Parts: sequence; C-alpha cells; structure tokens
Amino acid sequence: DTMAEAPPSREESLHVARLMETAERYDEMVDAIRNVATAGQELNEEERTLFASAYKHVITARRSSAKMILNLEKKGNADSASKIKEFRDKVESELSFICHDLINVVEKYLLPTTTANDVKVFYYKMLGDYWRYLAEFTSGDEKATATKGCEEAYKKGQELAKTMPPTCPVRLGLALNLSVFYFEVVGDPDKACDTAQEAFDEGSDALAALEVNARRESSKIIALLRDNLMRWADAGL
Repeated sequence: DTMAEAPPSREESLHVARLMETAERYDEMVDAIRNVATAGQELNEEERTLFASAYKHVITARRSSAKMILNLEKKGNADSASKIKEFRDKVESELSFICHDLINVVEKYLLPTTTANDVKVFYYKMLGDYWRYLAEFTSGDEKATATKGCEEAYKKGQELAKTMPPTCPVRLGLALNLSVFYFEVVGDPDKACDTAQEAFDEGSDALAALEVNARRESSKIIALLRDNLMRWADAGL
C-alpha cells in the first residue's frame, strides 16, 4: 500500500493518551497528547491535566537520572568515568529535547488559543518550570538563555495572577516555583525569601475565609512556602 496512513484525529489521539496513561507508557502518552495540543483548538481541563501529567512523568524520570549521575561523578570512579559521561550526555540530550518540545507547544499552540486568565497563568507557570529544568543542567550561554526564559515566563504569569485570589493554587504554585528558581538557579536567597514570604503572608491571611474543602490544595502549597522559608533561614541566610 503506497498511500500514506492518515494521521490520527484529535479524538483518536486523546483516546490513545488516556490509554497510555493507564498503561503508564508516558513517552507514548506525550506523543499522543502533543497531537491533541497542536490541533489548534483550546484544551479543556481534562486535556490540560493529561498534557501536564504526560510531560511531568517523562521529565521527572530524566531529572532523577541526571541527579543520580551527578552523584556518581562526584564519587569519581575513574574506571567508569567515560561510561558515566556517555550516559550523562544521553540523559541531558533527552532532558533538553523534552523541555524544548514542551516550550514550543505551549508558546506556539496553547497560549495563542487560550482566553481564560487562570489558564494562561497555568501555562506560563509550566513554561517557567521547563525553562528552570533546562537551567538546572546547562551552563554558559544555554544556562543564561534558560534562566532568562524562566524568569520572563514566571513574571508574565505573576502579572496575570494578580487578578486571581491569593489562595488560588496556581497563583501560589507560581510564587513557590519562582522562589525556588531564585534560590537554586539564580543563587539569590533574598529575592527567594521575599517572593515566598509575600505569597505566604497574602495566602495565609485569605485562607481562613475559604471553606475547608477549598482550602486543602492551597494549604499544602502554603506549608511548602513556610518549609522553604524556614530551611533557607536555617541555612544562615
């Protein structure tokens, strides 16, 4: 048969993405949900969750591999040094591909089709996160580009998030991740603490007014902000 097979429809890809999630085949899930995301239509809440989850699983696996490799390199076993370096290059190129892939899809397809403010904030937070993952393991110009991309995305998200309640989990999560970025990537503990403290204070003040059920997710992030502030203070900062 010389006829090329027609690409799967948006519906078919969505069905495959759900199946692959159930089967825990996350690389295939990414391929399927990318087809959905690049079909030129706004994603609904379920589709957004699938999109975020698929990429999160594939990036988390590579990030933990990269950290393990760093530890191995620190131990400095000369016999296996070249093998470790080869493995590190492979993991880092996979990490880089995943991050650039997500950034491209979000910037080109998802943000332009999105109308709701809170969804835009969700996407800017995601952009910031994946630029941050790039900044974690790159150096030189690449790190500078990733660091700039990260801060710009988080800042755009923060600007839009001002219209949302201070207890909104997306707004809180954005502040949490921006503060971690300042601390871990930029190495600016003052900025990290200021960002976390502001979100913590505003979120805590408004939390009491929420119903118990609505409070759960916000409380979790506020607790993480508090933990980081205490840890950073303990580090003698």
